[in-house]
Amino acid sequence: MSGRSRRRAANRSGRRGLSLLETMLAIAILGGTLAALGELVAIGTRASEGCQETSLAQMLCENLINEVVVGLRPPAASSGTFPEYPDWQYDVGVTIVDETAGVLAIIATVGHESQAATAFTYQLIRWTIDPALKYPPEEELLEEEMTDVE
Repeated sequence: MSGRSRRRAANRSGRRGLSLLETMLAIAILGGTLAALGELVAIGTRASEGCQETSLAQMLCENLINEVVVGLRPPAASSGTFPEYPDWQYDVGVTIVDETAGVLAIIATVGHESQAATAFTYQLIRWTIDPALKYPPEEELLEEEMTDVE
């Protein structure tokens, strides 16, 4: 073997592994990737908590309005807290949309103070017929329609 071929063989055998620079660069890339993934997980967690809060607020508003529509709660302004969720406050307002037709707008607002000192509120409005109006039974209405046709 000549001197050149021995040097080439020695150079090849000495470069089997990674250099220190390549190893440090790989570790830096891995660390940056892990930091970015950690931040993405934190963003996803905050978004998930916001979705849960909004869903709960919507459910509480719908329950309040349904209680007014069914007659469990009077169609008048009221406010308070929920027994199941003491951190949540509610406010129910009722306004007359059309007095001759007896249409009411029931406005339910729920909210709470979060730990970050930012208030969260959600409002839902539903138009409905005034439950206090007295309508004749359906049989009487059908009889009137039948006499009008004849």
